[in-house]
Amino acid sequence: MKLNVAKSKTTPGMSLPKEQTDVCRELDENQIECVSKGINADGSAIDLTISFPRQGGMVKLQPPPPQIMSYVETLVKPGEWYATFMMNGVQILLIHKVLSKDGRTIRSTITGVGLDGKPYDQILVADKQ
Repeated sequence: MKLNVAKSKTTPGMSLPKEQTDVCRELDENQIECVSKGINADGSAIDLTISFPRQGGMVKLQPPPPQIMSYVETLVKPGEWYATFMMNGVQILLIHKVLSKDGRTIRSTITGVGLDGKPYDQILVADKQ
């Protein structure tokens, strides 16, 4: 899936990645792995691999985040799930992901708190390539 920057939006003062592509695959019948690559708004590279149980659960991030953080995927139903990020026992980010019925678009609605302590919202739309 490739981020559609034109259809995505964010809280004023925040920035979206310049580009991002996510490729997910099944590692086996129980595990999914997603690789994200791209360029952040500041020009830094996006290079992240996550793996998680198909039915939801704790996520493994590579490289691990510099902060003490946990990340859980929760499957609501096929094509819809939540990703919850916690830091030091406090929820800092919630992502509601919905895959379109035709499987060609994913919409992620994000509510979070930045490292500066300010709340933000984003809607990221990604299209199948």
